[in-house]
Amino acid sequence: MDRPDPTHGYTMLRTDPTGLSLRFSSALLVVALTLSGASASTPQGRVDAQAGRVLSDDDQPPKIIVDPAQASFQAPMRRQGVPLSHRFEFKTGGGSPLVIERAIANCGCLDPVLTYKSAGADSYQPYEVGEPIPPGAEVALEMAVDTLLKQDRSKLTVQLITNASDVPTTFELIADVEPRFRVTPPGLIFGDLRPGETRTGEIDIISTTGKPVRFVQDEAKKRPLPAGMSFLLEPVRPTPDGRATHWKLRVQLGPGMKEGPGGYRFLLVSDHEMPETPVLRKRREAAEAQGRALAPSFRNFSVNILTNFRILGDLEITPGVVSFGQLLAGQDYMQRVKLVATKPGIDLSNARAYIRGALGLEVPLADQMSVKTQPVEGENALWANVKITGVPAGFRGTIRCELVFETGYDDKPLVRVPVIGVVR
Repeated sequence: MDRPDPTHGYTMLRTDPTGLSLRFSSALLVVALTLSGASASTPQGRVDAQAGRVLSDDDQPPKIIVDPAQASFQAPMRRQGVPLSHRFEFKTGGGSPLVIERAIANCGCLDPVLTYKSAGADSYQPYEVGEPIPPGAEVALEMAVDTLLKQDRSKLTVQLITNASDVPTTFELIADVEPRFRVTPPGLIFGDLRPGETRTGEIDIISTTGKPVRFVQDEAKKRPLPAGMSFLLEPVRPTPDGRATHWKLRVQLGPGMKEGPGGYRFLLVSDHEMPETPVLRKRREAAEAQGRALAPSFRNFSVNILTNFRILGDLEITPGVVSFGQLLAGQDYMQRVKLVATKPGIDLSNARAYIRGALGLEVPLADQMSVKTQPVEGENALWANVKITGVPAGFRGTIRCELVFETGYDDKPLVRVPVIGVVR
């Protein structure tokens, strides 16, 4: 009786001068990998589990070979308006051509240019999006930045969409641009003011080039000052012709300002002309096509300073709207607003609140809506809690009505707050 083979059920690789055993084992490996959905390498090449065959080197997918450390570059400081560029390089691999389908820049100031050099070639040639690049080629991405409208730090990226991966290949250029003028602080936030109160803010404008400059308001974009606002723009230690490296803008808010939020933009134009960069050229060509001249702030370096403020009324609402957003049937919702007396001596103890229709219309979900008021501890203020209980299953549409406070204050007996929401 023959003795049982201890290797029964296993594939043995034996040295065979004919190579038959090796080929037999490779075939079994292909079958096993096909059944399992896996892939592996064999002496003949890479196994394609889906196709159930051994791939040659020419069948390998394309690759982008780039050192991650070289995909991001911190550029040296540039002054505003001075050109900035950097060249990124990578190689193509795999067994089939690489196709760059799109190059997506995150800023209109970027002008990405692609070139490549095939293996054995002496020089780079321009690349057109959609062309195949053979394996083993060297590819260059030149990122040129127009810094005319840039200030301080910017992260600029170009994403390459290719047939090598579902994930874009990203190159990042970090640009530090020194503005022509340093503005400190960059704007004036006056905050809340009582009617009749006076408040002053000051801005310093420094020429970073060290060259004296003259500033004027851009008359083409000048707007009337808000009532109660005044300003003074003057040079510090000016030259005989009125220029200076240091300017001050002083802004004052005073009596006569209207209740509510407000602001103003000071657009100050220097006498330093901008260089002819792609951005300026596009602006000029667009203006010429419309038969007009560029505004002064589009031709010369300028400073844009924003101010904002809020002139308080005797009674204030926070927030200014009751917004429920999107509501679902069967759910309960609550939002609250605060009525604040900013003027001393106003008595809110008898104030009450209720819901009424907007523009004479009925109140949507009137049976489900309610209001409850309560004093705010430590303040001369009142909470109003607006509640919607059990949105009906059959209701669809927009909720629009008003929360009304009867304040008991003669100068402002009613305060209205919009109530909005949508039931899907």
